[in-house]
Amino acid sequence: MPVGSGLWGPDAWGLPAAEPHSASTFDLVGCLGIAITVLLCATVALDRLPWLRRPAAPVIAVGTMSLTLYVGHILAILALPGEAATPPQSASFGLLLCFIAGATVFAAVWSRFIRRGPLEYLLNNATKLARRVR
Repeated sequence: MPVGSGLWGPDAWGLPAAEPHSASTFDLVGCLGIAITVLLCATVALDRLPWLRRPAAPVIAVGTMSLTLYVGHILAILALPGEAATPPQSASFGLLLCFIAGATVFAAVWSRFIRRGPLEYLLNNATKLARRVR
């Protein structure tokens, strides 16, 4: 059992564990707090320093089509031949760099011509239809 998994059991003292990625309640709250802080700082920096928008454009493009890139990532992993799709081969640093570069290039090129990602566009159209239903 992972540390902190028994909230009401004898392992409750494991909740404030300082182990990396203990998956305890406090670890999840701490990680969420750090993620919110990073996003807030990046948003404030882009708002107050407009010259940062140009170099940050590829990262912004990735953020505008996260659903498309998540699905594309899964499809790319499924397309890997044989053992390359399972750990430890799928956890290689080279493969990670290929995914990051591929996602960034795809998002940057796509966003030059079309505002939303392909799956975001489909999801937007589906929700427009649902708005009419009452």
